[in-house]
Amino acid sequence: MFKNKTYLGVDTRGRDIKIVELRKSGGALEVVQAVKLKGGGSDIGTALGRFLLDTDTRPHKIAYSMPASACSVKFARLPETRAKETAKMVYYEAETQIPLPLNDLVWGYSVADQAGDDGLRQVVIAAARRETVAEIVSGMEEPMLPDSSLQVSTLAGRRALSPEADDSVILLDMDEDWADLTAVSGKEILSCRSTNLGVGTLVAAAAADLDIELEEAEELIGQWTFSKLCAPSQGKTGQSAVEGWVDSIVLELRRSALSAVSSGGLPVSSIILSGRGAAVSGIAEVIAEKINLPVEIGNPWAEMQLGAVVKHGKDYLPAEFTVATGLAISAAESTGSINLMPGEHKEARIRQRRERAAMLGLGIAAAVLFITILLGQIGIRTKSAELDDLKGRVAVARHAAVSVQPGLAKEVSAMQRIADAVQNSSTPIEVLRRISQGLPKSCWISELRFDAGKLVVLRGGALSDSAVADAVYQLSGAGVFESVSMDYCNLGTGDNKQVYEFQIKCALPPDSMLSGKAKTGASKRSGLVVR
Repeated sequence: MFKNKTYLGVDTRGRDIKIVELRKSGGALEVVQAVKLKGGGSDIGTALGRFLLDTDTRPHKIAYSMPASACSVKFARLPETRAKETAKMVYYEAETQIPLPLNDLVWGYSVADQAGDDGLRQVVIAAARRETVAEIVSGMEEPMLPDSSLQVSTLAGRRALSPEADDSVILLDMDEDWADLTAVSGKEILSCRSTNLGVGTLVAAAAADLDIELEEAEELIGQWTFSKLCAPSQGKTGQSAVEGWVDSIVLELRRSALSAVSSGGLPVSSIILSGRGAAVSGIAEVIAEKINLPVEIGNPWAEMQLGAVVKHGKDYLPAEFTVATGLAISAAESTGSINLMPGEHKEARIRQRRERAAMLGLGIAAAVLFITILLGQIGIRTKSAELDDLKGRVAVARHAAVSVQPGLAKEVSAMQRIADAVQNSSTPIEVLRRISQGLPKSCWISELRFDAGKLVVLRGGALSDSAVADAVYQLSGAGVFESVSMDYCNLGTGDNKQVYEFQIKCALPPDSMLSGKAKTGASKRSGLVVR
């Protein structure tokens, strides 16, 4: 989303698809790329979709061409008023000037930004049959975007080559099958007409003059000068077919010039040639000689920057991309253009965009859920590994504890053997010392007591609760006592250190030495305390 937005103009007329990509750069427009694709006609969608994929082109908006030959373009001048009133007046003008019912047409209009000297603003109305528009749009379904537009080719070409002077100029855009003639005066359009005198008709005329195939005539037009094509062929008298084609073009230009003057414009001062016909060598000079007006080759990129791709690419003639450039400009400016894209098609595209956005949201949510589950599994595996490692450490600790159990059992046996000495108060400190030696190093015994000849009660201290637990575990595994239990383990202080004070009860088996003494009337309770 942080990349610069680009705008694509796609001229689908003729045998080639002309594409121009523009980008706004520093307040001006930059030509990012210009391409001609083979495969027009009904294969537009496939060819364009493949191009967008292959070149990783992701335009913000796309504008397609609607052939002027399939449209009706009308003009009106209306007073400045509110938008609602203007819309009603435009509807009246369209209903009056266009002979077909408006319900059978796709139509639109644009209003000039400023009024003329007469205080009126020019309104351009364009309309086309619904069936024709549907046929054109159906060929573009694959790469269509929600913000796509369909615009009349002549109006787009005028946008790319609109002269600043007030003199009347005729824009002659010559494509494969049709030649569009648009008379303009500054920003205002005076007249607009189309004739089937395209380059294809010229090729057919050259093939007839030279008695050759169309493919060979096509090659010769790219190699010969136009004046050579106009020369009569050997063995033939009278006017050649190519000369007749030139006279027909000149006649149409004169009609457009008269229409411009009758529309209130000044006499035509020049002609600007664009389209495929501009690439025919010498054609501008021949037409200029015939009509006695200067004819120049148009350059829609004259005021634009050229990107690295255009400089690196093939040396195409900019005039061939006039309509495609005007379409891209309309997409970038998005004002003052007429969009003939059917309303139901726009709504369908908006619904598709929303559905795709919803599917994208679901996909993102699914991806997040998957990543969360994956990370959870990784966390579980990590915790499981840590648990396995902890279990291994516990096993090692238990093994170490078992390894000291024989020594502890020996000391406890010694404790039983010297029980009589304990009761006789002989060497009590030695008894506590020897028992403490069999326990963990951070655990010590400070009091030992015999209860009723059945229990040995041990009180002491430890530096950690785990040391107390280890002491209970070692006493239990000594194999001397019937059971070992811990009465309590409380945190206290001693010598400015935290000390865990505990009491452990060890039950003697019935056949032990002390329990036997209890049966024979020995003292029910005896013990010793060392402080």
